[in-house]
Amino acid sequence: MLKKILENKKLCSDIILIAVLLIVGLSAFIVYLTTRDNIDPNEAHVVVSVDGKEVARYPLSVDGVYIIKGYNGGRNTLVISNGEAYISDASCPKEGSDVPCTKQGRLTADGMLRIITCLPNRVTVHIVGGDTEGGLDI
Repeated sequence: MLKKILENKKLCSDIILIAVLLIVGLSAFIVYLTTRDNIDPNEAHVVVSVDGKEVARYPLSVDGVYIIKGYNGGRNTLVISNGEAYISDASCPKEGSDVPCTKQGRLTADGMLRIITCLPNRVTVHIVGGDTEGGLDI
């Protein structure tokens, strides 16, 4: 039987093609499983959007300072610290000595404040996941 299969070149080519496709598919699946982000969908994340498009996503549980490049060269500094996220500085025009987006408060996963907006730089920062009761979940 094996001799007959090996003599039939078309059948042999089909078997080789199927085997190669299975190996490539299995390899791609293994690479996907080993390199994908291990993001817990229930964990709170800080989502940064510029001009309506998501540009970054950071876990609220990991402290860090991030520079956000806003619209038309604008810049905002996002700080995540102790489960809170806030804008510490922005390059938008100042009203007196205040930068409005830095005065909007701090975002937390279980708080009422769930979004910060910097209109001149077209930057929005909001929380997704976590305890969304009582707040806005976008």
